[in-house]
This record gives sequence, structure tokens and C-alpha cells, in this order.
Amino acid sequence: MNVNQNIETNRYKHIQNMAPLHLKKEGSASACGKAILIGEHAVLYGAKAIAMPLPELRMKMSITPDLHSSSGISLKLAGNEVDSQIKAVVGDALKLLNIVTDSVSIEGASSLPIGAGLGSSATLCIAILRLLNNGWGIGATPNDLAIMANELEKRFHGNPSGLDASVVAFEKFISFRKGETIKPLQSHKESNSWHFAIVDSGLRASTNIMIQKAKPWFTNKTFGEQRINHFDNLAIHAQKCLSNQNHHDLADIMTETNRLLFESGIIPAKLDEIITVIKKLGIPAAKITGAGGGGSILCLLTPNAHDQQMNLLQQNFGKEKVFHANPKI
Repeated sequence: MNVNQNIETNRYKHIQNMAPLHLKKEGSASACGKAILIGEHAVLYGAKAIAMPLPELRMKMSITPDLHSSSGISLKLAGNEVDSQIKAVVGDALKLLNIVTDSVSIEGASSLPIGAGLGSSATLCIAILRLLNNGWGIGATPNDLAIMANELEKRFHGNPSGLDASVVAFEKFISFRKGETIKPLQSHKESNSWHFAIVDSGLRASTNIMIQKAKPWFTNKTFGEQRINHFDNLAIHAQKCLSNQNHHDLADIMTETNRLLFESGIIPAKLDEIITVIKKLGIPAAKITGAGGGGSILCLLTPNAHDQQMNLLQQNFGKEKVFHANPKI
């Protein structure tokens, strides 16, 4: 298995070497969305990235024996049968977990916007893996799930970095660099929680297309290495800000990151206009999160004014387009 992930693949070989198992119990599982704080695109070229879970935005799944079927797995999301691509992901997950296919029914629902740069494919993969892991009593760790989910994500994104799968598997702020051990962030404060808003622009774009669009900017012979190093330094500084609850400096870092991503060509005029409106509302910082071209905007809220700022954002963009996130370190 050739997984482009920063955890050794042999960590979960014990699962593949187990005797095939049958469903042990009915159950449920869920997985959260994610947002990249610092490091979009740059992470593909070796820079450190900082990502955060979105605990309020989740995909939930349940599994029960299917008494009306002689074999196989039925999977529905929001009451509808899934397409062939998602069915294939379930089949791949069964193989990775060395599971015998019982006759079972899986039902799922999600509050996570699809294609909005919030990790919906990683969330789907982790939710499926957690559900099967729980139902068959396998005992896979977050490390195991991150490796396997990254393999499953190849059906959606070709050769993902492993960042999305990792933050969703751990459900913590993480520091990530390809080829290194995943590091959940540690706080220097006794209580360390943050308030963000996610604004869904309503625009959608292909991740793979945006990767190709940004690639010349990051691989430029004259400035490419300097740009990657700049992102790396921003991520290192952001990690310190998160640990120390330095909101002011983190706002500056997010603003600078968005400027660089705009320079790379992945922020279209419509997204730039939305960010300008957000800043005029007095929000400390706003940047795209994800591959760009569309998707969502991540907003840093003021600790003692986050409720008022959420109301302002919802009044301007609609309650159905603005989501609150309160991740903790």
C-alpha cells in the first residue's frame, strides 16, 4: 500500500492480519468537518500546515442488520441511495478493515456543506471507517483511521496530502508536515477555546483544478522556495499563537495568508468581494479555507464579541450560509 501519509503504514497491519469478523452490534458513529487555518497548497510542497476540527459540523451514521437482504451493505445518505463512487469507498473500507460483508443497512445524515472546502470527503471516509470499526469491534486507533481514510480519499482527490484525514481522525487542532508524525497542538493556557465563523460562499470549484492552477506559483524557479518557506514560517508562528491564545497576531497571520493565496491566483473576484465585506463588518480576520476557487471563508471572531459578530455575519449572508465553530486545544 503506497499511502502519501505521515504515519507508517505498518501501524495498522495488525488489523489486516486479523481473522475476518462479522458484525457484533448495532451502533453509530460520526465525524466532524475541518478547516485549514494555515497551509493550503503549500503543504503539498513540504510546508507545515495548521488545521482545525469543526466539531459542530458533522456527518452521522448508524448501522443495523438488514433482515430484508441476503447479502451486502445498503447505504443511504439523507434518505437517498448513494452513488457508485461512495459505494466503492465502502467496499474499499471493508477490505482495509478485513471485514466479512454481513447484510447490514447504513443510514447517514450530514450538516456539513458539500464541496465547500471543509473536508466533506475526509469526513465521509472517517465516518464510514469509524462505523465499521465500532460495529465489528476492531479497535482501530485515530492513527489507523487517518492512514486508511487517506487511502480512501484517493477516489476523490487523486493523491491527497493526508492533512484532511488526519485532522478529522484526531478531531483536534493539528500541526502537519508531510513525512512527519502528526502533532495535536498543546495549549499553554488552562482553558483554550477559539471562536470562528465559516461563511459558505456558495461557489464551488474542483480541488484538482485549483491545485494545478496554484502549482506554477509555488514551484516558480525564482520565488517558489521563498514562498513555501514563508508559508512554513507563518504556520510555525500560528501554532505559537494558538498555544498562547494570541488572537491579535493570529489575525495578522490569517490576513497575510489570504494575501498570498490571492497572489497565487486561487481567489476569484467574488470571494475577494465577500472577504472585503466581512472585514468591513469589523471581523478581525477572514481568509479562504481549502483549495480555493470557491468554497468557504474562515473568520476569526473576537473572544468577547463572537455572538454579536456571528449575528452580523448571518444578517449579511444568511443563517443557512454562516456556521459557528468553537474548537478547543
